[in-house]
Amino acid sequence: VVATGSVVDPKTGRKFFLDYPKDLKPGEKVVFVLNLPGGGSFGNWQRHYFPIVDQVDKYRLVVATPNAPPRVWQPSDDAHLQNVVDMVYDRFGAANIKAFWLAGHSQGGMTSRRIGCSDYFAPKVTGFLSLSGGRVGGQPERTGRGPAPQRGATAPDGPSPEMMAAM
Repeated sequence: VVATGSVVDPKTGRKFFLDYPKDLKPGEKVVFVLNLPGGGSFGNWQRHYFPIVDQVDKYRLVVATPNAPPRVWQPSDDAHLQNVVDMVYDRFGAANIKAFWLAGHSQGGMTSRRIGCSDYFAPKVTGFLSLSGGRVGGQPERTGRGPAPQRGATAPDGPSPEMMAAM
């Protein structure tokens, strides 16, 4: 689990994992996923926790999984993440990346949300998947009659227009 990957970002010296179909043909379209572990975690742990790497052949995925910094992801780590993305775009061809998703667990989910809105990532990213830790919007409003309804839940008399808008 503590393996750090075999691909090296030459600008920072940091290692990461890069998984892709072994039979990928030149010019083939792929979906790229930047898979971020939680703060202080190893990329290999993330690869087992969210085993999207098991699907690279079937769904023609390119998955880059960096190691988190020793404590938490910081804006100072953004350059490394941008380098990883640049390396993937250079290696597989920007025209061949049909979608680019950010995925993250815990603080990696919060980092996905943060960087997905940055000037560098926003024009490239198709969407983000928070495995926990990152959300769009604030906390659901409370009614004072117990916990807020869960997304997708239906009240006894049907969902309100506000709830429908949120789904």
